[in-house]
Order: sequence, then structure tokens, then C-alpha cells
Amino acid sequence: MKNILVATDHSPKAELAAKVGMALAAQFDAEIHFFSVVDTPVDWAKLPKEQEDRFTEAKARIGAVKGKLDELEREAIGMGLNASYFISFSNGNKSVLQHIKSRDHDLVVIGAHSRLTVTDVLFGSVAIEVIQGSTVPVLLVDETTEFSKVSSVLVAVDPNAEPLSMIREVAELFPSGDVVLKAFAIESKGDTATEDPLAGLNGPDRDRAWPKVTYESVSASSVEQGIIEKANSKEGEILVIGTNKFNSVADYLRAHVFPSISARIQVPLLILRSTPE
Repeated sequence: MKNILVATDHSPKAELAAKVGMALAAQFDAEIHFFSVVDTPVDWAKLPKEQEDRFTEAKARIGAVKGKLDELEREAIGMGLNASYFISFSNGNKSVLQHIKSRDHDLVVIGAHSRLTVTDVLFGSVAIEVIQGSTVPVLLVDETTEFSKVSSVLVAVDPNAEPLSMIREVAELFPSGDVVLKAFAIESKGDTATEDPLAGLNGPDRDRAWPKVTYESVSASSVEQGIIEKANSKEGEILVIGTNKFNSVADYLRAHVFPSISARIQVPLLILRSTPE
């Protein structure tokens, strides 16, 4: 983790996301960028400066956003961080995705503007669209207790979906020897498997590659409920789940449960990139 992007609309949850981003940057000695989008009635980047006064409301909005970004940058620099900020005019989430691609970010931190629900999935939200389009992991901050540093990361794995690849990606993101990855799989009551779903992950090769990884099978009434209970167990500061490229809303609703999970956990939710490298 060397370059963190905090995409913010300066809402209360976005401000909380900025705090989480700065804490991670401090812990992992990472550079941090703050990024905001301002809707303008014209292409502000190409507007001659002498014509800006024709758009008093837009100019006031830009000034207010710059003031808030200045505050975030000063706070980060005061923590000893290498920090800077960027403003894009209009284009919403597309601007965020373009910025991710144009810079060497390896993590995006974003606040959930509202609780992610099935309605959000059906009708869209900036958070959902950033998660869908991002080529790097996205850390979604909804409700969380005070965040200072990471000592343990909970990784919800599907033993049928190459869990070692997922664990490797998480380990690369959190390279500190002080961070323990706690991988777990949920055994719901409807499962008929008699073997430990993580049995294939235990072996000398795994132990040599990831000595700071533990594995556990958790019984629960459902996969979703098991993940939520584990996330709220206070065993880790971040919960990680994986995701795939979304082909349709139906596929998304059928295969992914993170909208309802994000609304019911007390830790940030890290969603791995949708298109693996």
C-alpha cells in the first residue's frame, strides 16, 4: 500500500473515510490524495478566468470544496504524510475512475453516501459504480468505530473460488509483518459438505508463503449472517470480501451480498478489484 486515494464529497461519512485513509497512510508510509468532483454548468477547466464571475453559484461551490480539501491536506501534512488534492469538474463517478487509472493508486477509500441496499444496486450509487469500475481495491466506510491502525484483517473466503489468490492480494496490500490475516469460510446450515472447506489451504507451501495467516471455518445460519457476525466480533479492524465483474443486476444480486453487509458491520469493508490483473 503505497498510494491511497480518498474520494470525498465532504459528507459526514466521507469525512470519516478521510480519517481512515489518513490512518492507513500513516501506518503504511503511503502517499495520500484527496479527490472531489464539483458539478459546474460549463466546462470550468476551459473557462477563461475573467468569465468565472458569470457563474457565481458554481464559483462559490468550487471555493467551498477547495477550502475543505485544503483542510484535509493540512491535516495530513501535519501527520507527516505526503499529501495532495485534486478537483474534477462534473462527470461524477467517471472522474473518480479516470483519476484512479491516471495515478498509481493501489487503494481507494470512499464513504457510503447512504446505506447500500438493494435499491442502491438497482438504481445506482456512486459507491456501487466506483466498486464496479475500479481496477484497484475499494475500502468502503459506512459506520465504523474510531479507527487508528490495522493489526488484524478478516478475510471472508469462498473455498470454491481460488481463496489463495484472494489471500495473496490482501497480503500484498497489507505487507506489514505486524498485520495478521484471519481468513474464514462460512458453513451454513444448508451445507452438506462433511470436510473442512479450508482444509486444502493448510500445508507447508502456504505456511512458508503467508506465516501471518490463520484459517477458520465458522458455522452460521447463512453466509451473509456469518460474515456479519464475524465482522462485528472485534477480531479485526477491516473486513475483506471479493467480487467479480458484474454482467447484470441479476448476477450481482444473486452472487454478492456486500450491500446489506456494509450496512450492518462496524468496520470498513474492503472489496477487492473487480478485474484481476
